[in-house]
Amino acid sequence: MFSLYILHIFGYSKTLAIFFFSCKMATFRALVSLTIISAALFELAMGATLTVGGSGGGWDQTTDLATWASGQTFTVGDSLVFQYSPLHDVMEVTNADYTACQTSSPLKKYSDGKSTVTLSSPGKRYFICGTTGHCSGGMKLEVNTVSAATATPPSTLPSSPLTPSADAPPKSESPPAADLGHGSSGSSPSQHSSGGHAEIAIGSWLAMMMVLAL
Repeated sequence: MFSLYILHIFGYSKTLAIFFFSCKMATFRALVSLTIISAALFELAMGATLTVGGSGGGWDQTTDLATWASGQTFTVGDSLVFQYSPLHDVMEVTNADYTACQTSSPLKKYSDGKSTVTLSSPGKRYFICGTTGHCSGGMKLEVNTVSAATATPPSTLPSSPLTPSADAPPKSESPPAADLGHGSSGSSPSQHSSGGHAEIAIGSWLAMMMVLAL
């Protein structure tokens, strides 16, 4: 009888431990998802700052700008930094003017020596130097801006439902009153009540120990 009582308490404790562990795992998965989404949104909002020509070059006639651009991924939100001497400037032009190195009608013109251009939308943009002969000498840049990848939140796996049939021992039916004992050995209702409270207390304590052990 005592062994059955212990097994019943252990089954109750195990069920509680599985429940608490499932709650902890669900909370952990939610926190991980929130962290990933926040990091993606932060990176998207900040964008990257790209120095035209790279660390070893610049906006000049000696840097292979086409090769530099081919090794980059330009994303919406990024910023291009043009650094150049007073001999140069930066002109944003149309595709036709870019191909013909036409400097008479630029869309925008910069001449402050360090110009920042934000790539605010997807599509191609074209830049040339307005100094005579520099564009035809290779001082030109085509930038193909792509949309920032939309952060897709990872699917949160549903918590495994508790299966009392597998995790908890089957419920034992209370024996008839006639089988509880005879004479003075039978348990009174008050004894059953106090035993139930003790069972819950012991079971809760064991469940907490198992959770901490995890």
